[in-house]
Amino acid sequence: MTALCPRQGILVALLLATALCGVAGVSLAQDSDAPVIELPVPEDMADTAPTPETDPTPETGPISKPLPSEPDSGLIRLPPPAATIPEAEGPADSPEPAAEPPAIPVLRDRGAGSAVDGAGWLIRSLPARRLPEGVLMGASLSAPGIVRLTGETAEVELVLDLPPASETPDSLQLTLRSSVNVLPEQASMQITVNDAEPVAVPLDRLGDFASIEVPTDALLAGSNRIALNLKQPHRIFCGPEASFGVWTEIDLTQTGVLVPDAALKPDAAGFAIAARSETSGGRSILLLTDETTDPALVRRVSEQLSRVLGPGARVAQGSFYGLGQHPIASIALISSDAPRAWVRQGASRGLVLQIEYLDDALPDLTPFLAAFPPAPPVTEAEIRPGVKTPISELRSGDVIGNTHYFRRDITFALPTDWLLMANQKARLDLSYGFARGLPSGAILLVKVNDETIRLLPLDEEGGEILPVLPVGFNANLLHPGQNTLSFEMMVPGNPPEGACPVMRADMLVVLDESSLTIPPSPSMVLPGLVTALLRLDPAGVVAPEDAVERDKLESEATQIAAELAPAAEVSTLVRLQVVGLGDFGLVPFEETGLSLTAVQRVLFPRAPEPDTAAATVTATPTPAAPTFSLTDEAEEPLPVEEPSAASEFVSDLWENLSPRSYLEGELRALRDSAFVGTAQSLPAWLEGRSGQALLLRPEFEQSGELWLMLGPGVSAAEVGSALNRLREDSLAQGEAALLQADGSWQIWNPIRPPRLLVTPDAGELRTALGNYASWSPLLFTLAMLGLALVSAVPALLYVLLSRRKGMGL
Repeated sequence: MTALCPRQGILVALLLATALCGVAGVSLAQDSDAPVIELPVPEDMADTAPTPETDPTPETGPISKPLPSEPDSGLIRLPPPAATIPEAEGPADSPEPAAEPPAIPVLRDRGAGSAVDGAGWLIRSLPARRLPEGVLMGASLSAPGIVRLTGETAEVELVLDLPPASETPDSLQLTLRSSVNVLPEQASMQITVNDAEPVAVPLDRLGDFASIEVPTDALLAGSNRIALNLKQPHRIFCGPEASFGVWTEIDLTQTGVLVPDAALKPDAAGFAIAARSETSGGRSILLLTDETTDPALVRRVSEQLSRVLGPGARVAQGSFYGLGQHPIASIALISSDAPRAWVRQGASRGLVLQIEYLDDALPDLTPFLAAFPPAPPVTEAEIRPGVKTPISELRSGDVIGNTHYFRRDITFALPTDWLLMANQKARLDLSYGFARGLPSGAILLVKVNDETIRLLPLDEEGGEILPVLPVGFNANLLHPGQNTLSFEMMVPGNPPEGACPVMRADMLVVLDESSLTIPPSPSMVLPGLVTALLRLDPAGVVAPEDAVERDKLESEATQIAAELAPAAEVSTLVRLQVVGLGDFGLVPFEETGLSLTAVQRVLFPRAPEPDTAAATVTATPTPAAPTFSLTDEAEEPLPVEEPSAASEFVSDLWENLSPRSYLEGELRALRDSAFVGTAQSLPAWLEGRSGQALLLRPEFEQSGELWLMLGPGVSAAEVGSALNRLREDSLAQGEAALLQADGSWQIWNPIRPPRLLVTPDAGELRTALGNYASWSPLLFTLAMLGLALVSAVPALLYVLLSRRKGMGL
């Protein structure tokens, strides 16, 4: 260690002496030079480490000395921060900063809104029609606000509403990304704005989202149509599986046109444009309230706004004190001295529709709702049974497929009182064609409700529209409500390990003149939940008046109703009451035999089962030995004879092959096939099951009274979305449905015969009898035998009486 200098040695000695003697108040005179303590330097840094002699000026600046008048507080005084050299005073030979590219003033955080600091707002585009959710071939919503275009070719049409401005925007911002399987040298997107000349954009943005500016002079104030047509070949191989590997996603929250703040006027028209921009791609608009707001008022405002925002848009309840909220549009519900509504500019520069209410009176929102453009229809096109209907009337044009895996679904609706359970035939008159020279194994599957009704080869001679092909199928594949006609094409790669060749002709064309003919039926229904769900309007989802937590349940009922599409045939007699486990006593469970314990076992989340071995050891402790004896001899336990494997095999074989077992199995099979439905009671059916929500109709005679019991901690919005899918699929042919964690439903379908709504005429009587015969062939056969016997009794009596009279008796 480096030796201390004499001055430092004296200082150390004085400090030690003060500590040993306990003398206080000794003040040491400080020299103007600060003491320097030299630390040992490692050998590998000895050549580079600076020393006080070679570097007398410290980098942190001089250390300020304490004033003599200040007492010594024992604190360590830090030096002031070193002065920094301004950039303007930098060295003359420093390189000039590189010119930054023009930044796109768009907020990148999708959850923070569309505000741009000091630069205006991004008016977002939205799909022209409702897109399916999930990852499907073609255009779909892979996430809220994200449009995915899957396949070698894909297209989508967007709508962009622009406010009137002094200057028309000259560019369109598009934020997108493509999968790594897309061949960027050949992949491109054609962007057409309002029928102007298309602009080609290469699809070379792989990985994260990136924004591009598309120049255009076709944008106008008002509604604009933007058509996107993609060609994205696979870079590695070709075939049906490869079609799902090529996709491009468009972030609608960062796609649109940048407008200045002054362009959005605080009026009804400006709020309509801002609200549609905020709800682009299935996103939500905030309805700001406080904790004291009546949930019924929130429900009324949400329902009015949901009707004009269009399908997929949502109204989410929020707080005035939420952090990080910078939306372009929002709604504020405020208590006031009089009901009124007006549009103002909020603190974040966004437009706010301020709705002031008095008690339970809301202002008239018609002037603001009328500023929204007409929403596209949310119900499916309905087919009139017995009438030939071309698919052009089902809101579908020509079906054109150009991907190696292609599927197009055409949805339509049948009346809610249509029911055919027998083997009547429906017919599809198919007019189609396919390209010449498709690879061997190319096929087209025609499906109805995911059931294949015809397989057509596409590897034969093509290149022209074929004659009309009549395709018959069983009408019992259809059901009341929504149905789906699907065209699914699969074309192998040629060769499968190479890139797809460029196709100059369309692979598949189904003309819109193809038609469907559905046979009519008498007015009948199969009792079940679906009958009531098809007539349930979102306004019919309510919370009981006597519920324990009515405000909470009312809020959950509002969220569930927001996920339901409007019903095609609304009935005011249908009502869905949302309850929790604490409201078990409000549900009329007398006819079902359900107990609170059974429902709790189903809806409560189950804890993981403990280890059986460990539980056995801890639960059955060894009893203590008795301290007394009442016999002279020790009793030995009797040996327990375990059955041998051979005896068990013989016993099981006898039970399976015995006449009694055979008869029981046949009777069980006959009982199961005798009726449509299950003979199990609801408690027996629920035994061993678990779910998140239970939908049921406890009183079968009250056809419009539905109850939905929610489990603890479930999301009301997710339950509403699952309920809407259950209604659209028309699968609830039962009296109870249990929602699973994956969003699927399990249906309890008891034995319930079909019900005639009106008396059938002579032409419909045969169809009605066929429905009863299909519901229970055994019961119908026994009934026919009974009628035959009854009809034979008079004939038998007549024969006997005639014989007696002929014999002179």
